[in-house]
Parts: sequence; structure tokens; C-alpha cells
Amino acid sequence: FIPRLLVVSWDLERADCNKFQKMMNLMVLLLCASLSQYTATIYDADEDYQEDYEDAEEIIAYNELDETELESFEKIDNPEKGTKYSLGKAMEPGDIVEVHASYGNNKNSFSVTLMGDTDDNFFKSRFRPGKKTILTGKVEGEWQQGVYAQWPRLNSGQDFVIKVVMYDESYEVFVDDIALNHNYKFSTRNEVRCVNSVLLAGGNGGLTWTRIILPGENKSDKYRMIKDLEENLSDLKERITDNVNGQSTNAVKQYANSAEGTIDLFQWRLLQTISDKSEMIDLDDSTLQWILSNQEILEMLMTSGDIANDNYKKALIILVKLINEDPLIKTVPLRMRLAVATAVTFANRVRRMAVPHSCQNGMSKYKSFMDWSEKGLLYEQFNSGTAWHLRYVVGSWATSEELEWVRAKTPDSCDNPADIGKGYKGMVGRGANAEGLWLGHSPNRFYYFQPQTLKTLHEIGGACGAISKFSTGMIQSHGVPAMPVGMIKHCAFAWWKPDGEWSLDYASSGWEVSKTHRGIQYSWERPAYYFLLMNSAQKHLAEYRLSEKMRIAAKMALSGDRFEILEEASTVSPYNFDVWVELRAAMEDPTLEKATIHSTLLPILPSAREWQKDPENDHDISLEATVTSEDFVNATGMVSGIKGYRATCASTIGELLLDFPDPAEVNSIYIQWWKWSKAKHYDVYAMGSDGEYVLVKTQADERVEGRKSPRSFLDGWGMKTNRIKIEMRNERPSNNEGPVNHIEISKLIIKGRLYDYGAVSDGRPVTSSELSTGTENLVDNDENTLWTANAESSWFEIDLGKICVVDDVEFSWMEGTQPDHITISYKVGNGPETEFVVDQPFDKVPLDVTAATVRVNIRGGNPILKGIKMHGTAYSSKQLLKLKMEMAYDQFPPAVNKKVMRRLIDAIEYTD
Repeated sequence: FIPRLLVVSWDLERADCNKFQKMMNLMVLLLCASLSQYTATIYDADEDYQEDYEDAEEIIAYNELDETELESFEKIDNPEKGTKYSLGKAMEPGDIVEVHASYGNNKNSFSVTLMGDTDDNFFKSRFRPGKKTILTGKVEGEWQQGVYAQWPRLNSGQDFVIKVVMYDESYEVFVDDIALNHNYKFSTRNEVRCVNSVLLAGGNGGLTWTRIILPGENKSDKYRMIKDLEENLSDLKERITDNVNGQSTNAVKQYANSAEGTIDLFQWRLLQTISDKSEMIDLDDSTLQWILSNQEILEMLMTSGDIANDNYKKALIILVKLINEDPLIKTVPLRMRLAVATAVTFANRVRRMAVPHSCQNGMSKYKSFMDWSEKGLLYEQFNSGTAWHLRYVVGSWATSEELEWVRAKTPDSCDNPADIGKGYKGMVGRGANAEGLWLGHSPNRFYYFQPQTLKTLHEIGGACGAISKFSTGMIQSHGVPAMPVGMIKHCAFAWWKPDGEWSLDYASSGWEVSKTHRGIQYSWERPAYYFLLMNSAQKHLAEYRLSEKMRIAAKMALSGDRFEILEEASTVSPYNFDVWVELRAAMEDPTLEKATIHSTLLPILPSAREWQKDPENDHDISLEATVTSEDFVNATGMVSGIKGYRATCASTIGELLLDFPDPAEVNSIYIQWWKWSKAKHYDVYAMGSDGEYVLVKTQADERVEGRKSPRSFLDGWGMKTNRIKIEMRNERPSNNEGPVNHIEISKLIIKGRLYDYGAVSDGRPVTSSELSTGTENLVDNDENTLWTANAESSWFEIDLGKICVVDDVEFSWMEGTQPDHITISYKVGNGPETEFVVDQPFDKVPLDVTAATVRVNIRGGNPILKGIKMHGTAYSSKQLLKLKMEMAYDQFPPAVNKKVMRRLIDAIEYTD
């Protein structure tokens, strides 16, 4: 209120802005200081620590103190400082030592020390009002690592209570029930174990020790909650393990899809996350018990996007409070979705746009949106959105009052669910205000030091950030999910349309180069295109939830089964990013057998091959190519799939090379030229496996659309292509304003497919019958080397490495050495082996089979082979996963798919 009061009372036309800004900065510092939270930091004890410790008061020599036995007492009133009091027993986990005192008007330090069997073993809490508290210990005369913690402010004459609690592995200190070392527990519990006495020191100048309450039978509530949590987790883990370990993937899937499995798995995941953060919750709370046992709300809570910093405890606290204040949440689906959205959103700080250092109240936002909904003021997206969608409504940076104001200001032309994203067109875009103060130099001066509310943004205007944030607020005021989106030197916004898709508006580029704006919560990772994945997951919510439960179940599975469960989970919901991340880790497990991977991935192949045959499913193979050029600058820019990049050639002749990692089938080429820089003549050459270029297309074959920035379309060609070369010529007149780019390309798209086609047997590992010789000569691609059977019956087996669709097998015999009978058997992974008899002649045998290993059994004659070739298409395990992802993600921009695949598939450290 002080800054606003100053702004109102200040005559801005006569104001000294420098002085005003200094005054504002001072007030911000004071405000931050007054709002500071109790924090703790780790301090490593060393020689400097000893000097710091021994300041105004000397450490009392413990061996000179009197000892008062208190074995028959529960408390002692008016204890004396410098006296060592027995606790009457050795402290146990959960015990509390409670010390009462009255604060004086001095700032002298004082301490509470729990002592072990000897004076060289103790845990000490030393309090220094106005400074940082030190929690440390000594074990066998050696200082342990210490913790610095902020001491709460005490007033003269104020009574306060210090509690020291022992846990299994640590100590924790509270002052008036505020944990001083909440984030960093003093972890020398294992060293300072036998604590049986307490010593009070300090207190000169007014501080009075009034009472010590010794440990009794009652344990710390926090310790009880920790033990309850551990017990629940142990029981849940045992039940899950019984239903997962050693079970088939289908059995695990059925368990995960059951009501019992749902509650077990999501409860365990939720409570384990809280336990991993060394937090606890009161499992005896009736509302919390309902949440943990209700399948609907528990599933919703655990599948509505990530909570930053895993603050699930805070989310549960908010959700319990919401339900207690609004019991209809239990029975009304919309209220439940909004309550869960509010809980997971406000589990972390939600900023207020007008006053960035202040936080918003989740309970107030929940009530506002429910009130507006009941009055019919919100669009259909509010009622149809999942809890994840509603996070980007209730988490608005604008206050409820601002949202009501901007809703009333919505232009009639866009006051409907389909056009609300156009509301930004009524805002004034400007870089300087009426006084000529530039926004980029000082936003505070630009807005005359006013809080940057939606009303202020609307009245004064602003650049991209102001326009996008204003648009976001207007959209959210109608109950529609929206958020600002960060781009390179720009701010756009995204909103959820009635058709169920997110629209990126006021954008300078596409999703592929966008990031979630700072302060906006996101799931999985920060690039904004992950919203597209989560949106697809939410559109298929039942499958996403089952996939997530299977992911959790896989954590309890044996290492050999984990990959199979996760692969099935990625089939159930291919949009579950976390499943792909854990699938990658499982695939990199050195104990996982290749046969298991092949057996698991084989079902992908038939549907993938059918999908590849459809020309509509051709993808941009230029994204897979390595692009080089000595003539073009930023040659890779035109094939990046990213808006705003282009390749430029300052010469009148330019050459471009694209190398594919595997032979390519090219079905079409699309070239987007930049403005008037289209090549007047160009030739397209293709290089096959023989390494020779063939002219396949020229500009005479193109179909052109448009004049400025024209677009050229070319059909593909039949030959398998390893490299494409494009030679271009053009000459533009000089404009006397510097160098001219004669050829410029903003986008190059080559549609087709990549195939690892060829002799899939060449160079592969091979084994053969005991008496045969020259085994490796079978696949060395050299007809001057021989394999000889040397027996009536013989065999050889080739490990193709990858899963291959084998079209045929070609035998190269020494003349007159063909056998009488041949049978061929093949299999993939741990699958069944299929065998068939080969008819004569035994030269080139058609197969059309899918195999990873092929065995040839030979009988009769005197077989001698120069070599063998199996022709077909090989699919690596990573390629099959890519195809699986590509089939599911074909609705996303190609550049997005490439980035996601690079993050999830290309990075897998595994080769067949």
C-alpha cells in the first residue's frame, strides 16, 4: 500500500525520478526483509568455526560442573545455568526435551546442549538473537558439520519455548513450534546417540530459564507421523510387490487398472514423494484419509501435471482445506476438478502480476471461479477442461478483481469461446509512453511507477510482453486456460480452443522454439511443446492414467520385466513423457537381454510397415539429413523446420548437399524461396549405393505457386537415394546498398522414407556346425573365400543383430557342390522358431519373413559355399521406437517430433 499511496500523492510531472526510484528500491528492500522466511544453510565446521563459537561467552568446562540427578522427576522449575541435569534416561527416537525461558532485553547468546556419556559427545543448539543460530555437535572431541538457521524475532519480556526432538537419524530444533532447521536436519544422530543429560548456558542481562520438561512416554507428533508414514509405505510396497514381481505384463496391467491397484500405486507414489523430502503428514486426518482412499480424486491428483519441487504435501494441505470448506467437492465433478487444479497450482507460489513479490490466495481464486461459473459468466472450456487444464485458469497472475474488470472490457467481436484469443488486438502496442520513456529502459518509469495491473496495461499499452499478458488475463477471465509463452526476444501466448487444441498466438515463431514463461508451471520439461504432449494425454485420460500406474508398478518389478512393462505403458499412452524417460533407462540396463528387447518390440513392426506405405504418412526426411554447403550461409536453417530461419547465397551459383543416414525413398520436394531470390535454374541429382550421381529433376519439372516468396513443388523418383545434390543459379541486380544475396531459401522439405535396405547378413556374427570350416567366410562378401561343410549334415546360423524383414536369401555355391536338402528356420528374440523346407534350385530363395536370427540346415552332397546374402530391410530397436512415436505424434509439427525424439530415443545408449 505504501508504494501505491506514494504514487497517488506524487506529482509525476514535477517528480525527480531518480530520487523516487531510490526511495522505491529502499521500500522494496524493507518489504523483502519483513517478509523473509526462516531459512537454514549448511555450515562446515572447521577452525574458523571454533573462533566464531568462542565469542562473548566461553564454552563452559563440562568436567567442572555440578550434576543434579532427576531420575524421579518429569520437570524442573527455575533451572540454573551452567548446571548439568540428568534426563533420567537415555533419549530415544521421538523423545522431546522442552526448555522454557523468558527473553530479556539483551542480545547475548545462550545455548541448550544435549550431552552424551562423555563431555566430548554432545549436540548443541546455540542461539544468538539478531544473528544466525548454530546447531552443531562434538563427537570424541571433533566438531561435526553444523547448520546455520534464522532465529525468530523476540520482544523484551517475551516467553518462549525451545524444543529439541530426536529422530532415528537426526535432531530437530523448534522455537515456539517453528522448526529452525526444517530444510537441513542436524544429521549426527548416529554419532551422538546416547544423550542422557541437558545443560543450559548463557542468559546474562535479563534472560531467565524458567523450566525444563524432560522426556516422557509421549512421543513427538511429528515422529509419530513419520512412523505412520513409514508403516503405510511398507505395507503398500509389500502389496504392490506381490502383484508385480514375477507377474506377466498383462497381469501387471490388469492390477494397475483395478480399483485396488489404482489406490495402492498412487498412494505409494504420493506418500513416497513426501517421505523422500523428509516431510510428513497426519494420516489420522479424516479428510486426508478420504482423499487417499477415493479412486477418483486420487487419480485426478496424480495425473494433473507435475508439481514443482514435488510439493505434494502442500498440495494435500490445500486440498484438505478446500474440501473442509466446500464439502460439495466430494460429489460435484467440476468442483473436484477445480479443487485439485487449485491445490496442485498453489502448492507453489503463484505470483501477482501487478506486485510480483506478493503471492495470491488459492482459496480466494477457487471461490471466485466457482461463483462466476454458477452465474454463467464462463465459457464452455471451463466446464469441459480437466483439472490439468484448469490449472491455467485458476493460476492466473491477475487477481479476481482484475479478472472481473477485464471480462467487462472484452470486445463484442471476440466475446465468444472461439474468438476470445483475438482480444489482444484492442491493445496499444508501443515501446515508449506519452512522455517518451522507453519500456526497455525502465518498465517502472514507463508505467509511471504504477502497479502493472491489466487495467494499467490496457490504458498505457506496451510491447509483446504486456500484450500477451493482457490477452492471457482476458482469456482466463472467461474460464479458458491460457498462459504467456516465451520466445526468442519475444513473448507470445497460448490458449485452449473449443476444439480441444492449444493455439499459439501473437507469435514470432512456432512451438518448437518456445519455452514456458518464467513463473508458469509446467509438466515434464520447460519447452512449451510439451504442452502439446500433455494435452494429448489429457484427451485420452483413462489411457494416460493406466500408463502412469504401470510406470509406477514398473519401479517394483524385477529388472528383466521392467522394460516390458514400460514398453506396454508407452503403447497404452504414447504421450506419457515420463514413461519414455524410464523406458530409456530400462533399455540401458546392462542386465537386459537383446532377445527380450526384440521380443517386446516386434509387435510394432507390422503396423509400422503398413503405416509407412501410406503416402500421407511420409515425413520430412530432410530433418534427418546432414546438410552441408560451401556457398550457403546457415544451410541447416532451411531444413530445421523452425520459422524465421533461412539459407542465403551471395554467389550467383550455389550448391547444396544433403546426406541421409540410410537409403531414402524420396516422394516429393518442397522449396520455399525468400522474396525475390528464387533460383532461375536448378538441377537435382541423386546418388545411389553405387556412389554415382543421376540427374533426377530440374526446374522444368517444378510446379510454382505465388510470386513474392514463391513455392516450388517437385515429385519424387524411384531409386533409393543416399545423397541429394542441388545445383542452383540466379543473379539479382545490385541495389547499391551493400552485398546482394542472389539465392535465398527459407524452407526445404523432402517427404519420403528412410530404409536400412540391403544385404542384412553382411559382416554379421555367424556360427556353424563343428566339422565345418571357414565360418566367417559366409558373410565376408568375398567370393574368393570358402565355407566347407565337411559332413553329411551341417548347419550355420547368422545373427542379423536387428529385426529384419528378409526378402530373400542368395546362395553362392562352388560348382557341383549343392546339397540334397535345405531347411531354413528363423525367429525373433525369445519367440518361437519357424522352419520350412527349401525347394530346388538352391540359388536365390524368396523368403518374406521377419527374423533376427536365421539358421540354415544342410544335408547330403558336398556343400561348399563362396558366401551367402540375405536381402531385406533392417529395423534397429531405436528405429522401431521412433516409428512407434512417429505414428502417435503425427499431429504435431515435424520439428517438435524431431526434438522430442532426439531427447527420448536418439539419446538412448543402446545398440542391437
